[in-house]
Amino acid sequence: MKNNTYYKISHQLLTYHRAVMRLPYEKREAIIMTLLTIRRLALKHRRLAEMSCNGQGFVRGVLYTTGPVSSAGYEKAQYGLKAKSAYAYGGDNERTIFDIESDAIEKKIHNLAVKIGFSVEFQGDPRGMTVKLAYKGRNVEIF
Repeated sequence: MKNNTYYKISHQLLTYHRAVMRLPYEKREAIIMTLLTIRRLALKHRRLAEMSCNGQGFVRGVLYTTGPVSSAGYEKAQYGLKAKSAYAYGGDNERTIFDIESDAIEKKIHNLAVKIGFSVEFQGDPRGMTVKLAYKGRNVEIF
């Protein structure tokens, strides 16, 4: 089913990127559908950056927090009984579950972008776009 985002992306590609316009219909459709997948993953990447910045958030249905989580007390009352520490290896490591998930999403986005001939740039600040795409040196807006 085609929605407004599909038409926005296809219009931008066909208007500004003439090389894409010369491709057969099936290849253009494949590029647009891949861009929609990249868009979905980029939104997830931005949410993970926000969660990392805020120090708490849900990943796969579980609430993770960078604050202390003990078996009783304020932390469990604040975050719920199923809250877990976001640190990957018991709090000693600086990497959180948000960083690990972001890295996995970055790898997926990079593989998809390279497959269709796009370049991609990542940054972790949630105040801006965390994923930027370009096709032959020109930015492609997917949002």
